[in-house]
Amino acid sequence: MTRPMLMEEINETSLEKEACCSEEKHGEKKMAPQRFWTLVAGLLVVIFLLAAGAGTAAVYTLPVSDPLVRRLTTVFPYPIALVGKEAIRFHDLYMHWDAASRSLAQEREGNPQEDLPDVSPEELLDVLVQQLVLRQLAQTYGLSVSSVEVTTFLEPVIADSGSDEAFWNNVHDRLGWDKETFIRQVAEPFVLGQKTEEAVKKDSQRQAPFRQEAEAALARIRRGEDFEVVASQVNKTGEVAGSGEDFVSADVLPAEIASAAAALEKGAVSDVVETADAFFVLRLIDRGDPAAAPTYRLEALVVEKVGLNQVMSDELSKARIRKWLKT
Repeated sequence: MTRPMLMEEINETSLEKEACCSEEKHGEKKMAPQRFWTLVAGLLVVIFLLAAGAGTAAVYTLPVSDPLVRRLTTVFPYPIALVGKEAIRFHDLYMHWDAASRSLAQEREGNPQEDLPDVSPEELLDVLVQQLVLRQLAQTYGLSVSSVEVTTFLEPVIADSGSDEAFWNNVHDRLGWDKETFIRQVAEPFVLGQKTEEAVKKDSQRQAPFRQEAEAALARIRRGEDFEVVASQVNKTGEVAGSGEDFVSADVLPAEIASAAAALEKGAVSDVVETADAFFVLRLIDRGDPAAAPTYRLEALVVEKVGLNQVMSDELSKARIRKWLKT
């Protein structure tokens, strides 16, 4: 049988309920400021996204010369082009545009009679795309540029200026760039281009079709076709290459050519000879005085190797390039 509640128990129960309700109300009051600031933060995010969306629309619809585009892209790293998955930023274009415009203004001031064309942002963007494609190609060969290589490249240029200080002052006056920027934007790409050219010329897979062309021409000569006829058909000039009636010193010939010529009998034809730039088939016409330094009269069939310019053209045609330049 249930016992009747005593007055004290009833009072205690009532007090507990009141305390519980009081805590819930206090908690609600306590949570109210948190909800408020959460709401504020959400609104700020929405406002930011709307502003960013408006900014993005402005960047990609207004011409690149518009001051608003320049201001927005100074704050946000908007891409102006993609090469594969790598981006070129508006900032990169403006940096080169400002430098080229500064240099052009000085050229016009010094040569007012010349009608110099304005700086083209389209051409500058093409240069930046080419630099990026070159860097991607160089990476396939595992190439990079060291500070020593940059120094070696700059030494004769700086020497022409008279001193290190004079050169870098001229760079700043001409382009508005500091030393680090010039090295990054000019010196390093130039050295990288030189190294990539060498790598391309040594790439046996890329050069295989050109070696095969030289070997096919040699096979025709071995079968009895006239050397001069075959050479004139293969050589880009349409003529037989060689020294003509003159004797050429071995000292001025590429080492590979000199070595092959030394091994030939008069009237004999060499195997395919590879140099840094081409594949040769040689015919020894005559030798100079055997008592003097070696000299030769030579005729040559020449198949030039594919160079960096052609490879870059091929790479650019294959690359997935997207541009968002408005002029």
